[in-house]
Amino acid sequence: MKKSLIKILLLGIFVSIILFALTISVYAETGNETIVLKKSDNKYLIYYNEICNNIFQFAISNSSSTNVDSLNFVNSAKDSTNEDALNVAYVDGTNNPQNYTELYIWIKDENGNPLKSGEEIDIENAIDDEIINFINTTTIANKATERIKIDTTQTVTKNSIIDGVDTTITTGKIVIDAKAGSSYYYELLSANDNTSNPGKLYELADKINNYSGNAYGKLKLAKEFYNLYLSQMPQSSEWKTVENNEILQPEDTVAGDKYIVYIKEVKSDGSEIIDVKLLECIREEAQGKNQKKETSKLPITYDSIALLVIFAILIFAIVIVLILKKKQSEKHGK
Repeated sequence: MKKSLIKILLLGIFVSIILFALTISVYAETGNETIVLKKSDNKYLIYYNEICNNIFQFAISNSSSTNVDSLNFVNSAKDSTNEDALNVAYVDGTNNPQNYTELYIWIKDENGNPLKSGEEIDIENAIDDEIINFINTTTIANKATERIKIDTTQTVTKNSIIDGVDTTITTGKIVIDAKAGSSYYYELLSANDNTSNPGKLYELADKINNYSGNAYGKLKLAKEFYNLYLSQMPQSSEWKTVENNEILQPEDTVAGDKYIVYIKEVKSDGSEIIDVKLLECIREEAQGKNQKKETSKLPITYDSIALLVIFAILIFAIVIVLILKKKQSEKHGK
């Protein structure tokens, strides 16, 4: 009986550890980062993951030292009309008529219990619809955008001899629809290694495209993608000039290799547009005629037979001469 109780206790501890680990994993995936979404000038939605499924009350002030009793608390709002809409705080003309850019928030639950007190709202780093559109059109591999018009469907074909076989190699390329007076530059970053920043950027794009969770989770991924995109922006010395309006795949790539491609357009007035693309490489090899050179043996002719006979006679004659000389020397010795 005692052993059974110990086994049950150990099993309970083991299950608790597994559940705790899963909880930590989920928490790390979603987190409780505050996400601010800019809808228009002086209109923002503020997402709090830990309370977005519950109604709450909030108040806004331009000073963190504002007396709580003087604050005007209002109910949270829904971020959409969908069934899975989330509860959010908001900033607009009603609670920020002076259009302050430094704002603080107080939050209470439905029962009046304080949840946040004078926490700053990071309006400066808010995500807006322009960023959302940028991410939605960037995170699909080999898809063109309207920022810098490109064509990713064209290919390059060249012939090469591989292991003695005449081979036709077809690879992909990016063709830029160049504008008059504009110059173009690019930088290719390999994304094959998921632990590298370009690899993480490519992986985040996949997560965004396959994400089926709520608005908070998608906005969090979008913000992470955008911040990583900015961090990998090439330095001025790293940009390479686009030649013939084409960006070719590296010659040593294989089918399925992944790249992050930054493209910059510099207009005649000096203004710049920067675009980024996810590129999945293509490579096809069609083998043709075997070009290996085989070493052939020389045919045996009558001339070669005669030479062999003469060579044998000479060797025989030399041997006879040596034997005779040896016998003569032995006679003299006696």
